[in-house]
Amino acid sequence: MNGKEQCAEPLGLPVDSARIQARERRVAVAARSDGWRFYRGSCACPVPNPLYRRVSKAQVEDKITFLSETFDQIIKLFNGNLDAMAWNKQKLDHFLAVLDRQSRELKTCVPSSRKYEKRLTRYFSKLKKDVLKQRNFDSPSWELVRKEVRRHLQRLDLISASVKKEMK
Repeated sequence: MNGKEQCAEPLGLPVDSARIQARERRVAVAARSDGWRFYRGSCACPVPNPLYRRVSKAQVEDKITFLSETFDQIIKLFNGNLDAMAWNKQKLDHFLAVLDRQSRELKTCVPSSRKYEKRLTRYFSKLKKDVLKQRNFDSPSWELVRKEVRRHLQRLDLISASVKKEMK
C-alpha cells in the first residue's frame, strides 16, 4: 500500500467538510430562531487570497500541511475569552473537536512541516487583535470572526477536493 492509499481514509475531507457545512446551516437556522443577531459588518482582516492561490497550485503534501495548519489556527482562535459569544457552547465544542480530529489525521499523511505556520499565525493573530480584542470580545466581533472562519472553511473545502482528486 502506498502513502496515498494510507492517507485516503483521513483525507475523507469532503465528507467531513460536508458535515461541517451541514452543521453550520443547522446552527445558522437555530441561531436565527434563537434570536441571534448576525452582524453585517466587514472584517479588518480579509482572507489572505494570495496565500490561498499559492497553496491551490502547490503539491499535495503542501496542501495537506496547509489544511492541517489552518485547522490548528482556527482552533487556537477560539481558545480564549468566549464569554460574550452567544453561540451554543456544546455545538462549538463539537465543531472544534471535528477540526482537531481532522488536523491530527492529516498530520499522519505528511512529514512534519510548518511551511505555512508563520503566515497563518500572523493572519489569525491579526484577526484576533484587530477584531476581537479591539472590540473587547463582544458578540458582534465574534460574528465577524465566525464569518471569516466560514470563508476559510469554504476555501479549505476546495483545497481538500483538489487533494482528493489529485490522489486518485
